[in-house]
Amino acid sequence: MAPINFGIEFSASIIGLQMSSAYIGATLMPMVFGHILERFGYTIMPIYLGCFLLLNILLLEIGFIVNKKYKLTHKQ
Repeated sequence: MAPINFGIEFSASIIGLQMSSAYIGATLMPMVFGHILERFGYTIMPIYLGCFLLLNILLLEIGFIVNKKYKLTHKQ
């Protein structure tokens, strides 16, 4: 989807950004959740996951808006 949404010239950079974000998240989020868990217990987990779900959807929509605004789509 990256070449279609952001163009062939930007797709490698976008995929690299996605991968680096995934590695940072996989490294930091268990530690962050552990600290939150110590304070609030397991009942906070659905809220924690829901916040990241909403954040993911929000950032995806922002990416599509920026894509449309700057017309970075794949040229036919």
